[in-house]
Amino acid sequence: MREMKFRAWVGQALKMFEVSDISWRDDKFFSFVEPDGGEWYEGANPILMQYTGLKDKNGKEIYEGDVVRKYTGKIIEIKWQELGDAGACYGYGFNQEGDCEVIGNVYENPELLK
Repeated sequence: MREMKFRAWVGQALKMFEVSDISWRDDKFFSFVEPDGGEWYEGANPILMQYTGLKDKNGKEIYEGDVVRKYTGKIIEIKWQELGDAGACYGYGFNQEGDCEVIGNVYENPELLK
């Protein structure tokens, strides 16, 4: 069973936050706290991304929205796709741990996908 972890991109702060607790108010507003015991953050429309359960070749955790370089040199975005009763994290051919290296994410480094 894969570990359930999240992070959140807060566009107003232009910052990616690790998330340890989430409190939902409606489908577009939630608050969360960072794992180090930091303060609660609240905001409209933060973008929540889930840990895939996979790590790159350097042991870095891979999340939805990460941009990775495959061993072939191809650069791809990691996305979640539902597959029947199970799900899988794919990035146009990426689905194996150690197959790539995280080089950024789509929010902080959108230029990587151009």
